[in-house]
Amino acid sequence: MFRLSRYSSEKEKEVKGFRRLLLTGLVMLLLGPAARAQCVTRAVAVEGDVVGLPPDLKDAEVVVVLHTPSGDYSQTGTIINGKFSVNVDFSTFKSWSPIRGHRCTNLPSNVDITVKHKGEPIAQESLRFNESFEVSYRLMRKLKMNVSQQKTPESRQ
Repeated sequence: MFRLSRYSSEKEKEVKGFRRLLLTGLVMLLLGPAARAQCVTRAVAVEGDVVGLPPDLKDAEVVVVLHTPSGDYSQTGTIINGKFSVNVDFSTFKSWSPIRGHRCTNLPSNVDITVKHKGEPIAQESLRFNESFEVSYRLMRKLKMNVSQQKTPESRQ
């Protein structure tokens, strides 16, 4: 009889330990998304002119891609009267740990701007983020994309 009560006591300890482990895992799982939500989302603004765009390429578009250590972010914009303005949102979340907390230091390293017509690139420029953008994430100068110096899809044939 003594063994039976001891067995149930050990079994109860085992169950309590398992419940505690399960609860800890559940809390960590729930805190993970909350950790991501602590970091802000920023936007990089790219404005410019497209020079030398032939009139038959009216449906050309501008694609801006931000390259960050945590992945790429892109946005497509339209060209209206030879001008474009594209804002690309990106997350500053880089990592989280229970000891160090939130690391919201994810910033773009490079920015690629491409003028495309029917999916084909007709002009492209790559910029270093820290050399070309202000602290407010705006381009320091107005960008000029010269399409006439690039080969258009029609001239490649």
